[in-house]
Amino acid sequence: YTCVVSDVNGTVQSSILVNVTVPPPNPSVIIASGLIAVGMNATLTCNPGDGVGGATVQAYQWIKGGVALQDGGRVSGSAQATLRITSAILEDQGSYTCGVTNVEGVTAVSGPSQLNITASTLNITTTQTSLSIVFGQTGRLNCSAVGGVDTLPLTLTWNTTANVSISRVVRQQSVAMVADTLTLPSVNTSYRGVYTCVVSDVNGTVQSSILVNVTVPPPNPSVIIASGLIAVGMNATLTCNPGDGVGGATVQAYQWIKGGVA
Repeated sequence: YTCVVSDVNGTVQSSILVNVTVPPPNPSVIIASGLIAVGMNATLTCNPGDGVGGATVQAYQWIKGGVALQDGGRVSGSAQATLRITSAILEDQGSYTCGVTNVEGVTAVSGPSQLNITASTLNITTTQTSLSIVFGQTGRLNCSAVGGVDTLPLTLTWNTTANVSISRVVRQQSVAMVADTLTLPSVNTSYRGVYTCVVSDVNGTVQSSILVNVTVPPPNPSVIIASGLIAVGMNATLTCNPGDGVGGATVQAYQWIKGGVA
């Protein structure tokens, strides 16, 4: 870029060399679901990793098992950022990579990502993902799933990261649907954690997780004096009502204070 300045006697100029650097691509593959059932759609996204949202990308190329893919049939987007496979079959399972070429002709290929296809038609139908329960109250977690009549029996189990023990198994032998409600009675802080509903049939397994939080009501203490006026030599009884709404079950410690002195 040259700046030119002139007057009636002549001209002077100064030049500035501008270089635009293009970051090299560093692609990675994002699979919307690492495990899908036969007949479902699969979506794979190529993140170019150029730091500018793909603005430097000249071309994409999807590769499966070392072979470049082409559009056709159930496959679309083989030369775009998003690869779509409709009505997946078992043969679609495999290792996928994406190649990215930037505007300077530099090409890089992502590491492999595995797309897994299961013959199971299992599908968890509940939408519960989180639950907040007040300390001392009861919470209920719901899970239901549908499958194929030719893949029975269906088995539903629960597991958790919380510091509580749960042992619950539900089996459905004759109907292609299974459901269960896990009851968490009189919860305390040990019940905080992730609860996972796992459903399986003869072909595979699906699962769904619910994050459980136990909220502890803040203390709102008050003092109850058995008698506001007592005679010298009599006994006095003062009671601290923690005001936590659950009979003091959340109390860690008490401290009595008189005239500002503990």
